[in-house]
Amino acid sequence: GGEALQQKAALQERQESDAAASAAKVAAEQIAALQSQAQNLASQLQQANENAAKSEQTLADYESRVESMSGTLMQSSTEVQAREDRLSNLNSELDTVKERARAALAKQTKKNERLRMELDRTRKRMGDELAEANVEITQRGQVLERKERELGELRVGYEALKKEME
Repeated sequence: GGEALQQKAALQERQESDAAASAAKVAAEQIAALQSQAQNLASQLQQANENAAKSEQTLADYESRVESMSGTLMQSSTEVQAREDRLSNLNSELDTVKERARAALAKQTKKNERLRMELDRTRKRMGDELAEANVEITQRGQVLERKERELGELRVGYEALKKEME
């Protein structure tokens, strides 16, 4: 009779231990998936920042070119009207480039903000799921400790019965 109780307790203990290990494995897989997602979003954000920096550099290059050409135009007194027209065209071109750069920068800024928000949501979800996993692991650990105590009490009872029977 006591041996059957021991076997039943051992089986139950094994089942609960397996369930706790399975829950921990699922939590670890969820955490790994969320970390991968967070890494991907961080990579997209990095790319977006690089694109914005390239746009700013292109704008600076155009401004430098226009300033250089303005200096050249001012030094020469011949064909003033043609050079003024050319300068006007360059300024117009610069304004167009500036507008495009501003639009690209605004678009990139919006994209960066979306990515940042998604990254924050992912981090929060990861934190929530970690907290849930910790609670479940703690609960399973408490159940396991209780079952170990009960098993210890059953062993004491079993030993006492065995002595009485001798």
